[in-house]
Amino acid sequence: MGKGTVYVIKNGQTQIAESGNQPKNALLFAASGKSLAQMIIEQTEQFKENAELVRSRLAAASKWD
Repeated sequence: MGKGTVYVIKNGQTQIAESGNQPKNALLFAASGKSLAQMIIEQTEQFKENAELVRSRLAAASKWD
């Protein structure tokens, strides 16, 4: 998979996307320039941030003033 290349999956076949409109049932994707380890680290950090946000909002919503 080349950098900056967009791929499309149509009818179970993967190919390089041509410019223009794609069918509604086509799945478009591009290769990431990040390593698997970097993506896992970022996902873990985002998960922790989201969990903290949920905790803080739940705490704020359950306070009795």
